[in-house]
Amino acid sequence: MNAGPFRSALPGDDPSGANDAEDTLRLADAILVVAHPDDEILWFSSVVGEVSKVIVVYSENPNDPGLGQKRDELFAAYPLDTAELIGLAECRSFNTAGWPNARRSAYGLELIAPLTVRDAYRHNYERLATLLDEALKNAQVVLTHSPWGDYGHEDHVQVYAAVAAAQHKHGFQIWYPGYVSDRSWQLMQKSVLGFSHTYTTMNTNLTLAYDLAALYRDYDCWTWYDDYVWPTHETFFLDSDLVSATTSTTVGGNFPVNVLRLGLRPRPARPHILSRIVKRLRNG
Repeated sequence: MNAGPFRSALPGDDPSGANDAEDTLRLADAILVVAHPDDEILWFSSVVGEVSKVIVVYSENPNDPGLGQKRDELFAAYPLDTAELIGLAECRSFNTAGWPNARRSAYGLELIAPLTVRDAYRHNYERLATLLDEALKNAQVVLTHSPWGDYGHEDHVQVYAAVAAAQHKHGFQIWYPGYVSDRSWQLMQKSVLGFSHTYTTMNTNLTLAYDLAALYRDYDCWTWYDDYVWPTHETFFLDSDLVSATTSTTVGGNFPVNVLRLGLRPRPARPHILSRIVKRLRNG
């Protein structure tokens, strides 16, 4: 278990480091909402073992038949009894938003994709917004993906949008992680002027991160790079209404982020599968 959160000093803070209760991330009261299985450990390893509930949205993936069943089996054996898999189907939205020039929409991002994909993406938002309106009606604190989708995923932005819709009705706090990549950097820049500049930096739970990653590999469900190394710290921002860079008078802000330099490296299509095939070929 991690020690309690610590927060950077803000203008007007007590120099002793005491935090206003309204500005402190209260993990015991928090619900974590993530898009895909393994997102909870990739972007939230410092908090996933501390929150009161973990909601994972998607299970089936039309580009990877059988993955949904494997994810269901994994969650039946999941070591954290706070986790719940809703089981919506993904809709082939990944990499269809024109990164790095992605633009927001009412249901996540504007997609440059066939009509069937755009309709499915919109339908997923409507279903998710309805489900989260009920699931979060008594929430006090919700952690979820950032408005720019962390490293840049259309489903991550959609989950944020659905959580934000529920927040507007129920009034809970939203906190999101400070992960960003060269892919999502431009979209993040459209959000930073809206930061409340209240943030919490926490130690990543490296033991839990690598243990859960190993479990995902055992169930053939890992979707990230096999050689990924977790940072030692994660930052979470207290959400505020997004402010347009064209209307805000704020010049800028000072806050830490976790930068992922993906460059031209493609997102893996479950790379551990390829490594297993190579091993089998080598072993004859």
